[in-house]
Amino acid sequence: MKLSQRDSRAQLGALEEFTVSLNWTSASDLDLAAAFRAKDGRQGLCYFGELGNLSDFPNMELCGDENLGVGNTGDNEELLRVTSLDAMEYIWLICWDYGSVQSGSTSPFNE
Repeated sequence: MKLSQRDSRAQLGALEEFTVSLNWTSASDLDLAAAFRAKDGRQGLCYFGELGNLSDFPNMELCGDENLGVGNTGDNEELLRVTSLDAMEYIWLICWDYGSVQSGSTSPFNE
């Protein structure tokens, strides 16, 4: 399944686990994240500052941060693995441009 537009949605059905891959070729420092709400009301964010845990709640983990700077172009990727959906009510996948967030400017996602 490929979600390539803003506000894209997908019903995952009976999946037990999945991997999300964010790929880009610009020098932007894009960050992949997952905000979640568990069935018991717990909420959180799996992102570059809190990579998560595959073997315990929230059963999701971000596999590092590309942390690119200007001039670093090529095949860039961040991965998010989710190994159990049983406890989750919702998972929202989020991407932002770290440099644009820091400067308060619009993000060049069209690159």
